[in-house]
Amino acid sequence: MVEVDLAGIDCPELGQDFGREAKDFTVGLLEGKIVTVIIESDSHRVKVGKVEIYGKDASLTIIQAGFGWVYPRAPSDRKVMAAETDARSGNRGLWQEADPVPPWVWRLGNRTVHQP
Repeated sequence: MVEVDLAGIDCPELGQDFGREAKDFTVGLLEGKIVTVIIESDSHRVKVGKVEIYGKDASLTIIQAGFGWVYPRAPSDRKVMAAETDARSGNRGLWQEADPVPPWVWRLGNRTVHQP
């Protein structure tokens, strides 16, 4: 099994509100499915790619359900950006909260220091 970060989006961490729901949704979406992965970046520590299930973009589906943000440093995908706007206005998933904290902000205050 190869782990791949989904390109263009970021989902809540498990310690955040909606983190467990986002994980469960994503596992339900992908588990046991035949997927196509198009690797966009492959560094020594992480692979980033577009994941498709029968031709449908998994990132788009996750954003439509309200379980992630468009990642601000990723190249913009208009369909995914529009899906986030729609999920926000529809109060789906994490957008039920008044002011959800993006995971890249949350991670800044929740890093653990590992001692050698």
